[in-house]
Amino acid sequence: MHRASATTSISRKMALPIAAACICWACGADADTTAGSAELVVQVDTVNGVVRVSNHGPGPVWDLVELARIGAAGGVGPERPDEFGKVTGVVAGADGTIYVADGLAYEVRAFSPDGEPLRRMGREGGGPGEFRAVLSLGLLGDTLVVLDPGNGRLGFLSPTGDWLGQRLYNRVSGPEVRIYQTGAHELSIPAVRGDGMGVVFVRHRAAGELESVPAQPEVEAPSYYVFCRATGRFVYFVPEWAPSLLRVPAPGGQVAESWSGVYRIAFLDSAGDTVRVVERDLPRLIPTDDEWDRQVAQFDSMLAPLSAPTCDPRRPPRPDEKALIRAILFDDRGRLWVERRTEDGSALDAFDRLGALRGSVDIPTRAEGVPIFVRGDRVYLVVQDELGVDSVLAFELRTAAVRTAGG
Repeated sequence: MHRASATTSISRKMALPIAAACICWACGADADTTAGSAELVVQVDTVNGVVRVSNHGPGPVWDLVELARIGAAGGVGPERPDEFGKVTGVVAGADGTIYVADGLAYEVRAFSPDGEPLRRMGREGGGPGEFRAVLSLGLLGDTLVVLDPGNGRLGFLSPTGDWLGQRLYNRVSGPEVRIYQTGAHELSIPAVRGDGMGVVFVRHRAAGELESVPAQPEVEAPSYYVFCRATGRFVYFVPEWAPSLLRVPAPGGQVAESWSGVYRIAFLDSAGDTVRVVERDLPRLIPTDDEWDRQVAQFDSMLAPLSAPTCDPRRPPRPDEKALIRAILFDDRGRLWVERRTEDGSALDAFDRLGALRGSVDIPTRAEGVPIFVRGDRVYLVVQDELGVDSVLAFELRTAAVRTAGG
C-alpha cells in the first residue's frame, strides 16, 4: 500500500467549488482528504449552464472493517432478538444506534453500534405505534420514519419507540417504492400525485411536506421485460443484469437520473432541466454468450410448467450491456454514492457534493430490495445466506490508508 497525491484538472472559475466540496467531505468522516491517486483526474466544464464533472482514472481504493453482524444463523432453537423474518430497511442514528425494520414481525428493532439488542418498537395493528406493513425506514434528524402503506401513512417514532404522530401517504405500488434519504433532515417517498395524475417524489422534513418532483421520466428507455399469460396465471421475466433507467430523488429538490448501463448521472431541477452531469470513464460490462444462454434457459424453465403460455415479446431481447450502476444514493450530508456492479461482485463509489470522485470500496453483494445506508464513515447493508436468512452488516469505512486500484 502507498499514499499518493492527485492531479485535478479544473477550470479557473470552478476551483473554489471543488475545494469547498473537499472540505465538506472531510467533515463527514475521519478520513484522508487527499483527492486520490496520481491517475485520477477530475475535469469540470460548464456548457450552456450545465456543469459536467468527468472523473478519469481509478482513484483511491478504500477498505471496509466489519463492526457488527446482526442476524441469527439458521433460525435453530428459541427465537432470538437478532432473528429476522424479513428485513425491509436499515438506518442508523447519529449516536450509532442501528434500526432494523422487520416486515414479517411488523416492528422496528434497535441495536447498539456493536450489534447488541436494545429494544423492539411496534406491533401489528392500526393504532398509534402499530403497523400493517413496515416497508421502509428513514430518519428526520433523530426521528424514525416508518413507511406503512398498510395503514396508508408514515409513522413517526422517537429513538426510544414513543409514537410521535403520522402523515397520510397516497400509496403507490412498485419495486422502487421506499424511503429515499437525501440528507440528515430530509427524505423523499414515491406517492400518487394529489390529482391522481402520475407519481411524484414527495419531499418531507420535520416541519411538514415540501414541494414534490416528478418520479417518472419523460423519455422512453429500452425495456427488456417479457410479459407472459397462461391459463390462470400472469408471469414476467427480465434478465437479472439487464440495464434500466434509474430515477431517484436528490438533495435540494432535484432528481438524479441514469441509464444504468453507462456510468453517467444527470441531475435535473424541478422543471426537468439538466443542471449537472457526473460521470466516470468505466467501461461497459458486456454479457458473454454463456451468460445470455443461462438467462434464456431460465426463461424456458419458467415457461415449462405453464399451460399454453403466450408472451410479449415472444423471446427475451438480448441487452447490449449489463447494468453497471445498481443504485444511486445520498448520505446524511447529501453526498453522492453509487453502487455499481463489477466483474466479480459489487463496489461503492463515493463523490463529494460537486461530483468529484473521492474513493471506492468493494462491498458484499446485498440482498435485493433493501438499499444501502451510509452515515458519516459507516456503511450498513443486508445480505442473505444460502438459506435465505437475512443479516445486517455494519462497517467502518477506512479511508486513511489510500491505495490505488490494483495496488
